[in-house]
Amino acid sequence: MFDEGARDRSKTIAEILKVFPCNKPWPTHNETAVYYNAGVMLCSKEASLLEFVNINELQKIYKKVSLFEQTYFNYLLVKHDLIAESIAQAYNQMVGFCQQPEDRFNAYFIHYAGKGYAKNTEGRSRTAIQDYIHFYGNTDPWLTKLRHKLKFAKFVAKNRLRRLRRKFTH
Repeated sequence: MFDEGARDRSKTIAEILKVFPCNKPWPTHNETAVYYNAGVMLCSKEASLLEFVNINELQKIYKKVSLFEQTYFNYLLVKHDLIAESIAQAYNQMVGFCQQPEDRFNAYFIHYAGKGYAKNTEGRSRTAIQDYIHFYGNTDPWLTKLRHKLKFAKFVAKNRLRRLRRKFTH
């Protein structure tokens, strides 16, 4: 998992500790709480993180805890003293963590995180589509056909607009 310690997750951690008190101190790194992003996880059988997941506990924190599922995973790591290693950001590159938007193209995995269960995820969807075109636009036959159709539609629309302008200016 990627430790997103650069973001302050103390509010989120406080939310889960309010529901599930824990006597163990939350680990820190560089004076910031360790908080793993669950977008990409590699769990060994020995780690047993998933064995501790309890659906009733998840239901209890749903809508009470921000980022409830990944906050719950972080809580389980602390509660059960499970060992976790942070992976390089390139394995879970979230667009919001990039210095420059184009930096995401250097990653192994692009994680389109953001609005979660929000109704409007248009920006995230648009970015994912633009990225698909960036990577595969010249090789995907479907996109090539679509691009030709769009060029033709633009040509037709421009010609119709020209005719309309002439009609109203004369």
